[in-house]
Amino acid sequence: ARERLDALRREIEAAAPDYADCEIQAVRVGGGIAGHAADERLGALLRDMRSLFRFADNAPVTLSVHPGMVSADTLTACHRGRVTALSVDYCSADLFESEAMGRFLPPSAMDTTMLVLGRENISLSFHIITGLPGQSEALLSQTLRQVKLYGAKEIVPHPLEIVAGTPFAAQVTELAASSSPRKHLPN
Repeated sequence: ARERLDALRREIEAAAPDYADCEIQAVRVGGGIAGHAADERLGALLRDMRSLFRFADNAPVTLSVHPGMVSADTLTACHRGRVTALSVDYCSADLFESEAMGRFLPPSAMDTTMLVLGRENISLSFHIITGLPGQSEALLSQTLRQVKLYGAKEIVPHPLEIVAGTPFAAQVTELAASSSPRKHLPN
């Protein structure tokens, strides 16, 4: 992750002169789990971008995170980079749906993230998955209630797309034909 972040820094620094007449309206940093391995470097990069580019006064800076992966180092990076929002890749509040999506931490790991955040003034958006095999209205409602309890300022639903030929598609097909009471549970 460090090498990729260093490479990204070099690319941003090299491109900055080409955008001297532009104003940055928003910054969104994704990258998944690898992004958590370089919190210090990421915070420094976001801070330094303000000297390379002209930012709008209220330009939001959003960092994508995973539940349970926000640490004190992440918060330090957020302060350094003036991050205004965390975009949480949450998926589902249901443990079985979460496992079906290949999540390595349970949805309850978000409780740890909330403890780390404490009273931080960082807006939270939650990305959830809809249309999981066997997902009921009750399970989706459970997820919506949970992210509301976490203080979601925004909820972004993503419809599941099962791509033919992938391992997940094969598991879904296999379980749909079985008599399993948890047909939505590829493992």
